[in-house]
Amino acid sequence: MRAYLQALPLAAEFAIVILGGFGVFILSTFLSLLTATTASNPDSTWWYSGGHLISLIIYDVLVGAALFAFLRARGWSLERLGVRFGAVDTLIGFGLAALALVAAWAIFWAVTTVSPAAGQALSAPGVTPRGFGLATAIIVSIVDAIFEEIFVCGYVVMVLKERADSMTAVTISTAIRLLYHLYEGPIAFVGVIPFGLVMAGWYARTGRLWPVIVGHGLYDFISVVGYVS
Repeated sequence: MRAYLQALPLAAEFAIVILGGFGVFILSTFLSLLTATTASNPDSTWWYSGGHLISLIIYDVLVGAALFAFLRARGWSLERLGVRFGAVDTLIGFGLAALALVAAWAIFWAVTTVSPAAGQALSAPGVTPRGFGLATAIIVSIVDAIFEEIFVCGYVVMVLKERADSMTAVTISTAIRLLYHLYEGPIAFVGVIPFGLVMAGWYARTGRLWPVIVGHGLYDFISVVGYVS
């Protein structure tokens, strides 16, 4: 089995990681967009319900472990992806989260200033988070940050940077990230694109993934903690 996995072409490896890790979310996102009739569609509340977040934690742990085992068989490791723990990199992660938040708010402010109607459309909630506690918010912020950044940032950027260039790698990583966040509605373009560019851009430049994981976890926690009940 190991020899078979090692013999797979890179394109197959890439497809297994991206579709295996994020295919269900991309499909669910497009199905939700097709079935939604209004921005306040009550069916959208499940995205951030307590039950959904617990399911997301379980999914990330199980699928993440399977995909990482697959990549290990292909010669990948946390060291190759740039996961190195350290106090300085942890502090840098806080800075990346702050930079991503500032960038998102700056874009939102610019759009609202130029077109109040567009700003109002961006403000319309695509989802209605509810029904989860502080512990769930903390755990999902940590687990989801590790899962997403190992695969959609670390893996994608590393593979594409080695075979194309940094700009292509950052752009494709951000595009994949956006695809599975479109359920959030128009605000996804304001929040996800600058976030993806900041995180993938930092990683492409430095090869250090731990600050990106920390930044993502903090960014997610700030985004959901206000909905804790």
